[in-house]
Amino acid sequence: MTEKTHNKRKVIVMDFSGIYKEESFDVAEQTVEVLDCSDIKGTDGFCDEEAEEKLRTLLKEYDATGVHFIDNGNYHYLTTLWTEKIHEDFNLIIYDHHMDLRRPQFDRMLSCGSWIREEMVFNPHVRGIIVIGPSGEQKAGINAELMSLGEEYLPEEMKQNISGRKAAALKNGIPQDPLMKVGLYCFTDEDVQSGRARSHISSILRMMHLPIYISVDKDVLNQKELNTNWDQGTMSEAEFFKEIRHLVNAPELRIIGMDVCGEPPFKGVDTSHEDEIDIRASDEFNQKLIDLYYTKN
Repeated sequence: MTEKTHNKRKVIVMDFSGIYKEESFDVAEQTVEVLDCSDIKGTDGFCDEEAEEKLRTLLKEYDATGVHFIDNGNYHYLTTLWTEKIHEDFNLIIYDHHMDLRRPQFDRMLSCGSWIREEMVFNPHVRGIIVIGPSGEQKAGINAELMSLGEEYLPEEMKQNISGRKAAALKNGIPQDPLMKVGLYCFTDEDVQSGRARSHISSILRMMHLPIYISVDKDVLNQKELNTNWDQGTMSEAEFFKEIRHLVNAPELRIIGMDVCGEPPFKGVDTSHEDEIDIRASDEFNQKLIDLYYTKN
């Protein structure tokens, strides 16, 4: 994307499953670019080293501004590839029913369930991460995951040697202790419904006084309103838009960019009537997010 597109409503669509061919992005004054990622192997749920290199090459000419659609929840790790393009300190706001903080099954490999760890360990500019919408059970597991944060990037002989971890971390390219560098906050869907989330998040953002990047996984919504390929939360679409509109409309907040995942399951053939309903609902939701984002940006 060249500089001349920055004054338009920039939308980047990363299509892995083919579902976006069934959706429309129809807004005036909008630059939509579709990146066909269907031929890149090693990307579904996990992103192997070869695929990661290909994706970085594909995204090389783009910056983090605008809205980026990144397919279903299996590709949420792509947020790390977008946010590594940000060259100033910022807060990362994540709407997701899952914490995505689990230690990866394969060390040093990006995955949809562990990408927040990558943000905390390697992104030098992320200062606060606010996750909105996980279940109470997901929130309860945070401390256990933080206890092993960064171990997947250490050599095996150093993982149990606490006194040598700092030196080993520096040797292996980990710039500093992520727990000292990044504040991690979690607000469950119950926190949203009670109003606690909004008041606390506003206080955190005012205190830190930094721009924000927003990442949305639509599995934060209840399944009756929108269907995704993961288990889902209890938030209604109205509640979600009420919360995110509060962020977008805050005059003191500058939004760098936003990405969106959580498309419904898509087989590509023999689409049923129910599948078509899911796709239309997801398409309409996407359009609402674009329109909301560009009310300010």
